[in-house]
Amino acid sequence: MSTRTLIRGGLVVTAAEGTGADGSPVSPRPGSASGSGSAAAPIGVAAPDQKESLKERALSDTGVQTMLDVFAAEIKDVEEM
Repeated sequence: MSTRTLIRGGLVVTAAEGTGADGSPVSPRPGSASGSGSAAAPIGVAAPDQKESLKERALSDTGVQTMLDVFAAEIKDVEEM
């Protein structure tokens, strides 16, 4: 499995390409991006609900959408810069 990182819009998005931990193929992002959310995360480790908010924010970005489509990857982690 390879990992790709995209820095865009104040977010660091890490996506995994290839197969998942269980050996199944990683599927591209589900559907079109309709997520919204721009909650800011504190410096350091974000809480799970903040991580989900950051992931939704990343999914709403066209650059992230393109990366996920081109590389058939899924988001593994999102951090705010």
